[in-house]
Order: sequence, then structure tokens, then C-alpha cells
Amino acid sequence: MGKEWLPQLAVAVTLLPLVLAAVHLLVRAGDYFPTGDLAATELQVRDIGHHPVLVGLFSRDTWSHPGPLLFYILAPFFWLTGGSSVGLLLGGLAINGAAIAGMAYIAHRRGGMPLLLCTLLGVGLLVRTFGADRVADPWVCYITVLPLGLMIFLTWSMMCGDGWALPWSVVVASFLAQTHVGFVPIAVPLLLWGAGWLVLADRSSIRSTLRRFVLPAAGIGAVLWLLPLLDLVFSTPSNVGNIVRWFRDADAGVRSPVNGWRLITGQFGLRPEWLIGKLPCAFPACEAPFTFRAPFPWLLAVAALAAVVLWRRVPDSRGMLATLGLTMLLGIVAIGRTIGPIIDYRYYWTWIPAMVAFVLTLWAGWVAVTRRWPDAGPRVLLPLALCGLVGVTLANIVGVATAGIPREVDARITRMLTPGVVAALEDLGEGTDGQVVFVYPYGGGQWWARGLMVQLEERGYDVRVDRGTDVLGDHRFADDGPERARFAMLVNDGVLGGLRNPNLQVVAQWRTPYSEAQMSGAADVPDGAGFDVNGMYGDVGARRVGVFLILDDT
Repeated sequence: MGKEWLPQLAVAVTLLPLVLAAVHLLVRAGDYFPTGDLAATELQVRDIGHHPVLVGLFSRDTWSHPGPLLFYILAPFFWLTGGSSVGLLLGGLAINGAAIAGMAYIAHRRGGMPLLLCTLLGVGLLVRTFGADRVADPWVCYITVLPLGLMIFLTWSMMCGDGWALPWSVVVASFLAQTHVGFVPIAVPLLLWGAGWLVLADRSSIRSTLRRFVLPAAGIGAVLWLLPLLDLVFSTPSNVGNIVRWFRDADAGVRSPVNGWRLITGQFGLRPEWLIGKLPCAFPACEAPFTFRAPFPWLLAVAALAAVVLWRRVPDSRGMLATLGLTMLLGIVAIGRTIGPIIDYRYYWTWIPAMVAFVLTLWAGWVAVTRRWPDAGPRVLLPLALCGLVGVTLANIVGVATAGIPREVDARITRMLTPGVVAALEDLGEGTDGQVVFVYPYGGGQWWARGLMVQLEERGYDVRVDRGTDVLGDHRFADDGPERARFAMLVNDGVLGGLRNPNLQVVAQWRTPYSEAQMSGAADVPDGAGFDVNGMYGDVGARRVGVFLILDDT
């Protein structure tokens, strides 16, 4: 079914846009200014080797995501680029590239060239919709999407008796569960499901399987979870304890499995987001578009018909079909246990089950056609699939060429604010030592302060925050030591109040062209100007951002 080099070439073609994206970022984003959660991620990466980094990215209230594995994976890319923020983006591309390559390897191993090409087409289409900027973005809600696809393929591989897949499954499941707590009820059951099948598949060799694969996998898991375990043992309260209490108390209310059903099956409507494009979120809380109403899942019936074909014609496919069904069920349950709003940006991973179902549908079609017309595979289907893959790759290359850098507007705002803050600190005199403390409310002020903290730490300042306002490591909480300066981070209406406050001196400010009119409620302001949830004027919808030197903290 083709030359020996064809599988490698197909994978290389699919990964080419990611390689070009890396070059694009190195050329355009050499002085990248991260903001918000990306800045917080960089601050944690900077701490590796200097301060304990035991938990994941700060999420809400008093807890962070379960583990720091993402930070340790990104760290080598950060170091290799000389401590440049763009290194984190290159790390994001590497993680997603590895996930794609892993899915491709397993697809070829289990289904040969037909399944390989079907998988690469599905992944290429998803990457096209996801966007070049998100594929490079190491944010916890984006960087976990493609690895979930790899987890599904690895689980299938374990069900087929591939013992080597167990250690890799432990790595991927640990990455997902540590990076975002929402994957704990999905990745961990998938790992246990696949491992259980692997151990029980051949009962005559259970001891051999335990010795060769289970024990090494357990050792890898112990290493990967050592740091969160240290936090559990030595921190009071521990991060895990805070997570458990937050989900147990569920003060914001728990959603319903009906919401989970809608989000998962909504991707099987006639216009699935993963294929056609992202739909607007549901206001006022910007919840996922299928939270309250979803299209009828017509494509689920098509996928079910494909499943019947594969179940009957390709026995090896049964493990994948069962794994996909389990993933969808776990996803429905996990979404149904969401506390509070089902915020849109957390659920890009719901594209993955639909994408995998699309891949299996293509594979079933290939199997059905070649069973009826054996020569159609090499003569018709293979050239068509290759042409389709090249077309998708070209579209992704165009996407890379026309894409900006991740969070480009946010980066631009941070770049504009930084010189004024640095100048204010220099005006205080060289002999003024001590902490630089940022004071801000949870929300927009925190978003921009994190970006400025990165820039000031690069310049050697001892940057801190007030205790209780953020979780960026205990060493970044302000203490009783000497202070060089205190800054207040204000956004939108807060900026106008700061300008009228005699105890505050503005040192840096950014605003949209319409900010003054927006503040006064003028009717001639275009709808949505300065408040675009897609980041037109910043991810937090800022119309105005101000940094104020606090003159009198009484």
C-alpha cells in the first residue's frame, strides 16, 4: 500500500506547519511579553531550581491545578532560548507535535496506512480550526487538547496488548491530570481501563506483564507525582486538600449531566465546531455554546454506522470503539460535575471525541470500499487521502503565515506599560532597595500585574504581591522587609478613580480609542468596541489599564 517512506513523509507533512510556526515565533516574538496566565506560567518556570514548584497553575479561590509537570516540560525550552518568554511557546508547539506524532504512530501500528492517513487528516483539520496561535499556546486549557487525543490512542493500544503503551499512558495521563483538574475524572479512568485490559488480556503471562510494564510504569508514576505528594505531606493546608474541599462544598452549585450530554454530542451536529469553527459563547457568563441548547447529533448516527462496520470487519478496532465510548461517557459525567458556569474556554477538549469519531468514520469507509473493490485502495483512496492531507497542510501553513503571536494584544499592552513602571522605579534612586509590591483586585488588575512582574524580575527587581491576592509561590508574598515601591493595578472604571485619588500617581496607562466615551456611556461608541472576549482589546476585555505608584498607603 505504498512505499516504505510514505508513512514518515505523511507525518512530516502534517507536522510541517508546527515547524514553520516555531520559525515564525522566533522571528516575530523574540521580545514576547506574556500576560495573565502565561506570565504566571513563566514565573513558575523561572522558579525551577530556585524555589519549590510543587503544584500547577493557580486556578481559583485557594487552590491550584494538581501538579507542576507542565512547568518542568516547558523549562528546557525556556532555558535553551536564554530565558526568553518565546521558549514557552516553542514548548507548547513541541508538546502538541509530540501528541500528533504519537497518535500517528499508534494509528499506523494498529490500522496501517489507511488509518494513519485518516488520523492525520482529522488532526490536520482540527489544527486548522484550533488556530496556529492556540497550538503554540501553553495555557492549561489549550495545551491539554491534543494530548487527550493521544491518551485515547494509547488506551486503545493497551487494550490491544501493547505493554510499551502503559508507561507512556502514565506520562500522558499524569500530564493531563496535573495540568488541569478537569482531566482527573477522564484521564485517570482511561489509564486504569487500558491497564486493566493489558494485565488481564493474557492471564498466563500476568507475572511477565507486571515485571516488564506495570512495575516500571508505577515507578514513572511515582516520580511524576512526587512533587504534588510532597505538597500534600508538608503543606498546611495542602493544595489537594483545598481542591477536595472546593469540589465537596460546591458553593457555586453543580451542573447537570444534561449539560455534559449537550456539550459532547453538540460536536456531532451538522456544523461541528472542531471542523467548521468556534461558535460564540453564551452570555452573560460566556458559557460554552451548547450548554443550554445543542443541535441534534445527526453525525452521531453516521459514526454509529461506521462503528458497526469496523466492529464486524476489523476486530482490532473494537478496543478503540469502546475507548471512545468510555471517553464520551466520562466527559459527560465530568462536565455534569462542573461547579459554577461552564466557561467556554475550558471545553475545547470536547472537540477531540468528535474528531476521533470522524477518523474512525473515514477508516470505516475505507474498509467498506476496499472490501467491495480491492484495487480502489492504492489506486483511488490513497491518492485522494494524500491530496487531502497536502491541502489541509497548505491551509495550516497559510494559517501560520497570517497568524499573530498568542495573546498578541495582551503582549502589546504589557510592552507599552513596562517602560513607565521601570522609569518610576529608576526615579526612586539606585539606593532604594527592597520589595516591589503589586496591589490589585482579582480580575483585570491581576492579569496585567503578572505580565509586569515577569518584566521586572527579568530586570532584577524583587517583585511581590499582597498575601491572599494570588498564588505564585510563597516567596512572592510581600513580607515585613523593606519596600522599594508599591503599585496599584487598576482597569476600566478603576483607572478613572485612581486618577482622582491624590494618594496615587499614574506611571503607565493604556486605553482603547473609545475608552473615554465608554466610561461616560456615550451612544456613538460602536457595539463591542474595547470589550471583545476573543482578545480584540485584551483577553479580559480591558478598555483601560493603569499602573499607579502608591504615594501614601495609609
